[in-house]
Amino acid sequence: PMNDNRPFLAQFFSTPPITRALSISIIIIIVCIYIKLVSPYSLMYSPYFLKSGEFWRIFTCFLYFGNPSLDVLIHITFLYRYSRMLEEGFIYTSDYFWLVFIISSLLFFIANLFNIPLLASAFSSTITYIWTRKNPHAIVQIFGFISFPAFYLPFIVPLFMLVTEKKIMTEDLLGIVVGHLYFFFKDVYPKWGADVFKTPC
Repeated sequence: PMNDNRPFLAQFFSTPPITRALSISIIIIIVCIYIKLVSPYSLMYSPYFLKSGEFWRIFTCFLYFGNPSLDVLIHITFLYRYSRMLEEGFIYTSDYFWLVFIISSLLFFIANLFNIPLLASAFSSTITYIWTRKNPHAIVQIFGFISFPAFYLPFIVPLFMLVTEKKIMTEDLLGIVVGHLYFFFKDVYPKWGADVFKTPC
């Protein structure tokens, strides 16, 4: 639900399983870095490290957002919020798992082409984009007082960072591209052709 007045823990433990697992993993990584149990560099992806057997990087690059910043806080918040609502819209957990697998695979493929070490922000942007395309007329609010149709949300964060930080967030743009690819081939193209992203069964 978009408005849930239950205590945070009650909300969290009622969160669908995949979103809850992602959230717990992100929290664990944040804590481990804070107490210096792991180095942030050990979480980043690079084909070079796979040759050394460091396969965990395939997963951690989707869970570590980088150094603390407003952009990181926004992305973590968006990932929890919109992943939860998107997952709640599926009847079967397997369907949402397949969505996560597909977009992660697309992001991972592009990361290899352009040497992108962290994909958490791009993953968050992709999830957010897909939810907004499924709910384009929903009214969303950021910073507690700015409201607008959900359709525009994926572009607000990159625009905000461009204005405040004077930089273009490549990961945000990547998330928009992958989100659009998924939405087109899952929700638009099947009206005329096959559902290429259909959950295997």
